[in-house]
Amino acid sequence: MQRELRVETHKGSGFLMQNQIHLPLYIVDAGTSVFQNDVSCSTDGIFKDFVEIMWCTKGCGEVILQEKKWKLCENDNFFYLPLEDHSFHSLSDDWTLYWVCFNGPLAEAIMCSYHY
Repeated sequence: MQRELRVETHKGSGFLMQNQIHLPLYIVDAGTSVFQNDVSCSTDGIFKDFVEIMWCTKGCGEVILQEKKWKLCENDNFFYLPLEDHSFHSLSDDWTLYWVCFNGPLAEAIMCSYHY
């Protein structure tokens, strides 16, 4: 049986890009990831220059950040900051995450101001 991860992304010309107008943050990308059971993937933070907020709408899985595992189930949310390495591991079929990524001069400061 082949395990899979299905990703739908909405980046592109529909979002306002930096230098078009000066804003504290800019949407980079938004989308959905749907994992089958026991699927893992990793992301090297060196290629991530944005903040990402994700929220779980179905199933259960783990986000591994700074060598700590965080369980995400339905109605849970999570975020990480620029340059942070992170991994995902699904614990159920159809683990569904919605996410939005943003950057800009105040993106990280705005997230940190919430003291999560």
